[in-house]
Amino acid sequence: MSNDDISPLDVVLDVNGRGRYFDADGVAISMGAWARLTQDESYKVLARERVGDFEIITAWLGSDQGDWAGPPLIFGTTARRLSTNEFLEEQEVFAATAAKALTNHATLVDSLRCA
Repeated sequence: MSNDDISPLDVVLDVNGRGRYFDADGVAISMGAWARLTQDESYKVLARERVGDFEIITAWLGSDQGDWAGPPLIFGTTARRLSTNEFLEEQEVFAATAAKALTNHATLVDSLRCA
């Protein structure tokens, strides 16, 4: 997605003047642009894999899941038990880049394969 059509006035800032919503490249975007991107499954989902009774998914979330002290953590990796549809919150991990998120994905897949 191009940010050419987004005015700087459209970007939502937090109390520290930092963007609230980010595209997959970490560029601050408007809430409207974020909402459109969340509807695009091919943009949002980086990896999805099944290991036994678990589905591991890594996705762009587009909003900072961190404490705002470092770079925005806009990607998440989690596992869901398919038989109960329960997410394993203790396995949830966030990342600032797609590359790190995919590394987290591979690590979680490996850990579930070895369990």
